[in-house]
Amino acid sequence: MDAQPTAPESAPAVPATSAAAALDQYKAYLQDLGNFGSRYTTSNTFYLSILTALLGLLAVMKPSEGLSDLRPLLRILVPLFALMLCWIWRKTMLFYGAMFKVKFEVLRELEQQAGLYPVFARERDLLLPRPWLNKYEHWIPTFLALPFLVILISALWKLLPRAV
Repeated sequence: MDAQPTAPESAPAVPATSAAAALDQYKAYLQDLGNFGSRYTTSNTFYLSILTALLGLLAVMKPSEGLSDLRPLLRILVPLFALMLCWIWRKTMLFYGAMFKVKFEVLRELEQQAGLYPVFARERDLLLPRPWLNKYEHWIPTFLALPFLVILISALWKLLPRAV
């Protein structure tokens, strides 16, 4: 018996389809990538908006306002919430980065199997000496967490009993 060649584990075998069907699948996947990119941008905008509002809230708090009784508590709870949000945002960005990597790899496989010009493979080859933006942008929430961490430490420091 003749040995049947097997497809690599990372790229499942694609059934023989017409060129038109393969092109339609490629276009649909490109559209899905665009929609995914829109969700990524919306997600980042959401987190940045919430963090900006929280920092603004902390900046405008004055002792003479009605929140003066809650001020010490808010100076602790708001930064804690913001730090947690920054952690979630960082995890979200890592997820999106991994998904973008996978989606572009699938597009490269589709290009290869459909006999299309390898646009995304060529882009990757030209970009390889430089890191992708996604490689570093998950640090943005970490840097944005720093002001909240300073505020939290300051608020906790003020609550410590002082020696006379």
